[in-house]
Amino acid sequence: MTELESLKRTRSGLRARLSFMDRSIQELLQDGGKQFEVCAALTQMEAYWAKLQEVQGAIESYVEDDGALEKEVENAMAFETTVVDIRAKVQRYLHGSPKTTATPEVSAAGPNLPKWNLPKFSGDVLEFNSFWDQFEAGVHGRSDLSNVAKLVYLKSALCGEALEAVDGFHVTNANYPVVVETLRERFGRESLVVESHILSLLKLTKEEEAHGSSTLRELFDKMNRHVRALEAIGKSVEDKLTAEDILLVLFKQLLPPAVRKRWEQKTLTSADSESITLKTLFDFLRTEVDIEECTKHPALVSKTRTQRTQKNSNIKRNDGQYSAVALQAFTNRKGSCFVCDGMHTVHTCPTFLSMSPRRRLQVSRKNRLCFVCLELGHAASACKSQDRCSIKGCRKLHHRLLHGEADCSSAQVGLLRNHRMEKVFLQTARARISGGNGSSLVITCLFDAGAQRSFIRTALADDLGLRGTTERVAIHTFGSHEGRMEKTRRVQFSLQPLDRRGTRQWMEALCLPHLCQPLEANPPISSSWSHLQDLTLADQFPRGKAIVDVLIGLDYYHAFMSGFTKNGSPKEPVAVQSSFGWILSGPAGSQEKGVQNVFQVTLSDSADVLLKRIWSLDAIGLRDEEGEKPSQ
Repeated sequence: MTELESLKRTRSGLRARLSFMDRSIQELLQDGGKQFEVCAALTQMEAYWAKLQEVQGAIESYVEDDGALEKEVENAMAFETTVVDIRAKVQRYLHGSPKTTATPEVSAAGPNLPKWNLPKFSGDVLEFNSFWDQFEAGVHGRSDLSNVAKLVYLKSALCGEALEAVDGFHVTNANYPVVVETLRERFGRESLVVESHILSLLKLTKEEEAHGSSTLRELFDKMNRHVRALEAIGKSVEDKLTAEDILLVLFKQLLPPAVRKRWEQKTLTSADSESITLKTLFDFLRTEVDIEECTKHPALVSKTRTQRTQKNSNIKRNDGQYSAVALQAFTNRKGSCFVCDGMHTVHTCPTFLSMSPRRRLQVSRKNRLCFVCLELGHAASACKSQDRCSIKGCRKLHHRLLHGEADCSSAQVGLLRNHRMEKVFLQTARARISGGNGSSLVITCLFDAGAQRSFIRTALADDLGLRGTTERVAIHTFGSHEGRMEKTRRVQFSLQPLDRRGTRQWMEALCLPHLCQPLEANPPISSSWSHLQDLTLADQFPRGKAIVDVLIGLDYYHAFMSGFTKNGSPKEPVAVQSSFGWILSGPAGSQEKGVQNVFQVTLSDSADVLLKRIWSLDAIGLRDEEGEKPSQ
């Protein structure tokens, strides 16, 4: 016989004893003048009931299936009704008898409140405090109820949006405090309650003015109810509720939806909610205005550079030569390549690297680049770098990419195939992570459908105080034939949306020091992507480079994804709905030139001849020539 079967047999015996005591007490109650016998029988029944509660708790700890556990709890609560009923009858019997000299010893376990006596909460922020005070007094504050029983009572008292917020939590002892915290964060935040009361008062005023159907008494009662509710949460209109609080609510209602979403994100991720003031809002709006004005009008930039307007357009020349110090200043789009206009430097440009040293020199001269650092705006003689060529045996003042090869006649034979490398959005999201110590942080997640397991950065797990078992796993990276064995720690944590309004998803992951290279910056959402407008996105657009904190593999991938998508044209990103918001993936719209296959044999001019031309060019300054001259 297993231990679970033994516990169930013990429970059956205790229930039989309680049923016998029930019948005995019923008979004693029918006869008058037997108060002492009734008290003794009730004391014995309470002893049996206390043992039954212990056995019931042990049985519930063995049940793993949620459906079976709920059924066990419901059966136990149904049997408890019998005990509650007999207690009430005994107390009425003793209270009605003036000859009673002894009070029965009633156990600390008072009667459980029936589900229908608990108030219902549907998700109205204005009703949460009232609901929670009643639930705390009737159920939450009782020490004789297990967390499982409290969770069953709590979920039975929820409906609508409130029930949806915690519907994903299983009925377990560990989940009860998590569900309570979720409800408090979702519906009981002080700033949200204050805002709701202020908006209700404003709406009430408008309605009464428009319809004029309510009596003065009804209007007074409604106004008084909201004011008293504000005082109950410490926002007295006399000294605590300031004009700034009211103006913040009013101004927020005037913001466009997209801007308001970004403001809400800023306030929710702020470490100190009390630091949100009118100045904070104005600073935020000033930044938004600057961004809007910068992106509203396209920059007047040529393909490779923009020439700054000079006060004096005629540059003085000496002896027919251009002076290097009289170079005009040019600016280039930040991070843009002068050769192909891609988002990289000249040193790493595939097109530039595929050229011969002669051709690189021509391109550098045409774009007025320094021959030492390959940057714009100064000559080699004025370069602050002064780095010399790293080619063995050279050590002259020029960039190694401009160094000539062996002395031979000019010829080039090669095959170069270019293709367009589309920039793509990876499936990234910002979320709130919570650990066992109650702390939470805002992190960046990467969804990887090519990974079998989920991972978390070791440093992040340590900051959250996550503990777990150690195991060795084989990690296979892209392009490797054999996996490497890593000693990792398996930890548990939960993820939820930044606004805490979604379901908290618990998951397991393995700790690694580094998950992948930092994510590239996100560009702004193009106004031409009509299918993405007015969506609540899971990541920031635009966003700078970001470190991946949690990599979500296929073991939890579909737990976050709903399966709904929004598609645009074939060259536009796809939006996938998740519990964090809409996640973008696919083409980002902009492209860079890249090299797929290169086969090249190059024969260049003599190094001495090439370098001689470099110094002569630097001596006379940089200028565009009328046409190409024959090779020396």
